[in-house]
Amino acid sequence: MADGSITKQCGCRKDGKRLGAKCPKLRRGDGWNPHHGNWAYQLELPTDAGNKRRQIRRSGFTNREHAASERDNARALLDLAGTNALMRQHIADLLHSLKAGEALPERDTITHRIHTGETAAGKAITLGVYLDTWIANRTGLAPATLRSYRDHITNYWKPKIGHVPLNTLTPGHIQTVFVAIEERNAEILALKASTDKAVRDTVKGVRTVGPASMHRILATLRKALNDARRLYRHQLVENNPAESVHLKSGAAPKPRLWTASAVNRWRQTGRRPSAVMVWTPAQAGEFLDYVESADPELSALFDLAVHRGPAEANSQACTTTTSTLATVRSPSPNNAPASATRSLRRK
Repeated sequence: MADGSITKQCGCRKDGKRLGAKCPKLRRGDGWNPHHGNWAYQLELPTDAGNKRRQIRRSGFTNREHAASERDNARALLDLAGTNALMRQHIADLLHSLKAGEALPERDTITHRIHTGETAAGKAITLGVYLDTWIANRTGLAPATLRSYRDHITNYWKPKIGHVPLNTLTPGHIQTVFVAIEERNAEILALKASTDKAVRDTVKGVRTVGPASMHRILATLRKALNDARRLYRHQLVENNPAESVHLKSGAAPKPRLWTASAVNRWRQTGRRPSAVMVWTPAQAGEFLDYVESADPELSALFDLAVHRGPAEANSQACTTTTSTLATVRSPSPNNAPASATRSLRRK
């Protein structure tokens, strides 16, 4: 029960089993026997970091009023956190860890630790602990967004600076994460460039982290710290250090057309004018004609890619059971049959 329960129990045993609240000596007539047993209470606590249910159980009270008073006191300590779910969880940690006969913590002690950004146990809240609680309480996110947040927290923020107290986090701490990412990128590129195949195989399939991905990684932390400042009314952090971190631009390169002059320059220098180059209709048609003659089995797939523009990953995922000529011949964007756009092909 959320409000907690109060019971009377004793240590009597029958056939080796403790009777607890079922002992017949606890009652006298229609009331309680004041000379037998003692009072206890149970209070439901917020779940722990692993989302496991837990309670605080305390016994040994001489009367019901004393048990009810301490139960209400424990509930009041939890309420000190207000809407601060993280601090409420830490207060619950402290209550759950109390030993038999140990007094509840003082109200002023808990209040002080809330305002100084410490856990109820007196330890500073670390970035890792906060991020775990933050992501566990996020609702209404698209599955892809939630997965991205979790990956960034698990792969970058917690391993690198998860131990840093939240209220001492600086832009310098955050910047070290991106320095480590760039160092790892350089290491991957060096291994891929090795003349030793065994060395190259150690990073086979391993990708570097590009500027756009770094911006997304930073955006995850910036959002989490904004929530620490806004939702907890500046009790956890006064400022957001992620807002002071500057990274290289993550904007995609500007696409350029393969004009005749661009093609000539590339043939002379071997350099692409831009990282993203776009074919002209004639060039696309020439490519489709070549594929149709050189590899008919892939012709339909490339026809689909040129006319419909699916994402690269979607094209790679096509199988004979999901991609048919009927799919390729589906209406093109201008509502004309795809076959009508075959004018791209050079005759």
